[in-house]
Amino acid sequence: MAITTFTEEHSSPIPPARIFKASIVDSHNLIPKLMPQAIKSIEIVQGDGGAGSIKQINFAEGSPFKYVKYRVDELNEETFTYGYTLVEGDSMDDKLEKITYNVKFELSSDGGSISKVTSKYYTTGDFTLKEEEVKAGKERVLAMFKAVEAFLIENPDAYAYFYLKIVKIILQRGSSLKHVIVIVLIVFQFLFGKQNCPFVLEVNKLLWQLELTSVDFYKEFPLIYNIFFVT
Repeated sequence: MAITTFTEEHSSPIPPARIFKASIVDSHNLIPKLMPQAIKSIEIVQGDGGAGSIKQINFAEGSPFKYVKYRVDELNEETFTYGYTLVEGDSMDDKLEKITYNVKFELSSDGGSISKVTSKYYTTGDFTLKEEEVKAGKERVLAMFKAVEAFLIENPDAYAYFYLKIVKIILQRGSSLKHVIVIVLIVFQFLFGKQNCPFVLEVNKLLWQLELTSVDFYKEFPLIYNIFFVT
């Protein structure tokens, strides 16, 4: 068995939490709505959608392929990492045992995100991958990602639960001038996403880290620490 590995990166103006939630966690609901001409449905045929689950993509009428099944190997909403393996489908050659994908979303310096994708093709015998087929597969995946990205840009309130949660907590804890400033910055980022304003970019970085890191981080930011931990 031979293994051929490919790596690539894609940038997006959408912060990691939103793009991960929309393009990965809720993909079975969102993508068929955004791309009905290509994807008829995405079904969870086994499990709850998390690691170990089996999903099936059913392609739309007129597609050269009918379906593909894949196993979710990892889904971590804290580190924004996702791994899955294509295990069955009429799009897979008989000498292609499986294809694995590992995706990680990271915060970019401009407040958006960078997705790093590693794909591995496991082939049997002396089978040689056709470059055009690999390219076509990458383009299909990228098209889904870009469709989600466009939707999030056009609908700034969609999949923004994290930002709304923080605003709600701040409002519940008080309405001092500092609180109001934080709310304004959060809402500004929430509504417009990627911006060149240094203040907004810094707040976006802070919020992203706020969701992921330990109590030690909060202690460096007293206002945020008090909002979350002082009763």
